Amino acid sequence: MEVLPTKFESVLRMGALNYAPLILKVDRDLRQFSKLLRFNMAQGAGTLAVVHNPPGKGKTTAVYAAAVLLRESFKPVISVPPQFSLPLRNIPEWVVANISGQIDDRATLVLIDGRESTDDEQGLRDVMGALNNLVRGRPDLLFVWPTTDESWRDRLVGTARSFGSESFCPDRAVFSIDGPAKSQWVEAVGLILDQLNQSWDEFGINESSASELVDQYSTLGEFFTGINQIRVDQEDFSENITGLPEVIFVVSSHSQVVGHVARLRNPNTYRLRTDEVISSARFSEPGKFWRSRGATQKSNLAWVSSLLQAKLVALTPSTVAHACGIESQAGSPIRNALSGLDFSPNRSTGRTAYKTTDLARFLAGEPVPEVLTTNKGKTSEYTLTAYDAIQALSSKQHRSINEAILKFVGDAGERFDPRDVKYEVPLGGDAIVDAIVPVDNRRLHLEFHHLSSAHCTPNKIASYMMKKLRVYATQYNLIER
Repeated sequence: MEVLPTKFESVLRMGALNYAPLILKVDRDLRQFSKLLRFNMAQGAGTLAVVHNPPGKGKTTAVYAAAVLLRESFKPVISVPPQFSLPLRNIPEWVVANISGQIDDRATLVLIDGRESTDDEQGLRDVMGALNNLVRGRPDLLFVWPTTDESWRDRLVGTARSFGSESFCPDRAVFSIDGPAKSQWVEAVGLILDQLNQSWDEFGINESSASELVDQYSTLGEFFTGINQIRVDQEDFSENITGLPEVIFVVSSHSQVVGHVARLRNPNTYRLRTDEVISSARFSEPGKFWRSRGATQKSNLAWVSSLLQAKLVALTPSTVAHACGIESQAGSPIRNALSGLDFSPNRSTGRTAYKTTDLARFLAGEPVPEVLTTNKGKTSEYTLTAYDAIQALSSKQHRSINEAILKFVGDAGERFDPRDVKYEVPLGGDAIVDAIVPVDNRRLHLEFHHLSSAHCTPNKIASYMMKKLRVYATQYNLIER
């Protein structure tokens, strides 16, 4: 289970994350470091900054932000190893070995993090004395010691000044940082999710509901922890419910369906972007229903979509036309509708068309290679006319169309045996799933929606999915009835 790092130190340890793009600009915090550097240059010596804030406020992040955003003034951060690997008394020796012996045009930020107390009073005095000696004549050195405890802060400042007075630790070097404003917290989470190749919805939450939750937390670290707790709650919840399906929405239409679907889902995971889904049909009856649930966890659209692993794929008209022309029963309404048209169904042509569709890539476990606004290539007028004839029958021949598609797809992709597919399976009450397809030890619930070109809009697609997800949520007791 993927969770968010709740501390910047965790970000630094994660190989999957590049910390620089995660930095959010906080002007006041950056000015604190700029002012200290100017003080250093004026006195011709370095200083010790003691930064005091509650945990999760962004002290460590602020130091790295200075190195990233003020790179003309600061070199990359040098971080002293933690207490368990480097005893307090060994800090000066480690610093000497890891900093340049020459004065540089840019200052070096030396971070002494994760050290909130010590019973080694003499060791602390030795460290402060050694650091005070190091900064003499070195205006390019700035030591930063973050703290969360006021008494420890005062002890550090007092000990430092006993060796170097306020020239070593001036008043301006004892400060708190603001950290990112609450208005930036949702952006901060989004930046991490992007790098982790995750989405809000996979955490059972979306940006809209996350924005409503911000005021419940006092620090960014607490907010990250709160988002993780939603993910943990989701895992616990799903473990107590047996047989939750994996729901796949398959939407077919003319070529514009590709772009509409791309807007409503993540191209790498095919998961729904529930913010976009709600926004696209916010005034529809299903949209109003899900909007009314707001940020309430265990009941909103993001929570339900995540539990059901809801995904969205597009199916182009060529696949539908060739599949129905080949696999529909002779003498059926579908075959009769196609018989008078200038369209010649062909298995080879149909397979070629199918292999470039979302459905084929999804079943093969492949992401969409690029976000398209339309289907690549031009679909012939004969094929579009055939699709329109099939779509016109979808209200009465829905199952027959789906059977023809899945028989063709099963034979073409070899990801499942068409004989194992079950159609129009009751979920309980009036709810029925179009098809249950066994693929790689998973039982995919496929819900087909065949739209005419005139009705293929994000609004129609989103409204349909929200209505279906409401049914699933009710039948599987994911929300209160």
